Amino acid sequence: MKNWFNKPKKSGAHTANKVTQLQNRYTIRASAGSGAAASVFWGFDTQEQHRVAVKKLFINPCDAPYEYRFRSVCSAMKACANPYSEQIYDFFLADGVPYIISQWLDDTQLSRLFTEKRPMRMAVIQELSHSVAEYLADIHAKGFTHLNLNPRNIFLNHTSAATVTDLGVTYIFSDSGLLLDRHGHAAKPVYFAPEQYRQAPVSGASDIFSYGAILFQALTGQMPYHAKTPQEFFDEMAHILPKDIHPRNLNPQTPEYLDALIARCLAQNPAERPQNGAELLAILHDAHKPASVTVRLGALNATSPTLQIPLKFYKHQAPGNHNKKSIR
Repeated sequence: MKNWFNKPKKSGAHTANKVTQLQNRYTIRASAGSGAAASVFWGFDTQEQHRVAVKKLFINPCDAPYEYRFRSVCSAMKACANPYSEQIYDFFLADGVPYIISQWLDDTQLSRLFTEKRPMRMAVIQELSHSVAEYLADIHAKGFTHLNLNPRNIFLNHTSAATVTDLGVTYIFSDSGLLLDRHGHAAKPVYFAPEQYRQAPVSGASDIFSYGAILFQALTGQMPYHAKTPQEFFDEMAHILPKDIHPRNLNPQTPEYLDALIARCLAQNPAERPQNGAELLAILHDAHKPASVTVRLGALNATSPTLQIPLKFYKHQAPGNHNKKSIR
């Protein structure tokens, strides 16, 4: 097996504050980056002999409520494992600092693709839209919401299927469903739902708003809003026009069903959005059902069947010339 530790470090990589081992099991090698909630390191599980991601959360939950939240969220992460979620291997406190040990993902982070600021390939977008909808349908059915769905938490593999990370981390940090960074600012304002900024009740529909914002950016290369603070976000939404949340106005190649779906997802009122991942999936599945027409074969009796013939069989076929080749 190739020893990946012998690879040259990427530019900017550095050791994890001189910490080299946790729990006498996980060896930390180098930094892999950081977000609003945690620093992420490249690690190795010396017992299972495989790579892992070591996430060091930015809070120090020395009191009971934070420790309880941390353990509850990590337990939920494990309970919500599905084909589109990261796998959680372990979680613990080390000197009062919370750590999460999870699957190491060699896949491409969606946020890196978005730095190109141009529309992605439609086949990639369709796979992305379905796999994230499958993920949301599963966690919503289990009674959980993500509340921090953004391109940094989505990774695409070689088939463009998504893996979603950091389920429920916002719950560790606050009661409002709004994740704040170390400076007390909301992280990535454009991806949070309006009700999160208002600290109003959140639901699966809050994840749906984030889903719509991500797909809008995938289709257009632009964010639907350009605010950098919560106040700017509300000011912009107050003057936004309905056409501005239709990606088809920026990318005419956007399928009509996706254009309509994203506009619904980005509705400011949660009640006007699809309410959960299951509704998203139903919309996507309906959009991809082959169109059909009903042709009644002269009934021999009252119970003669009705034959369903997909319209695709009529494509390019001239009426009344069934024995001739179709003309393109």
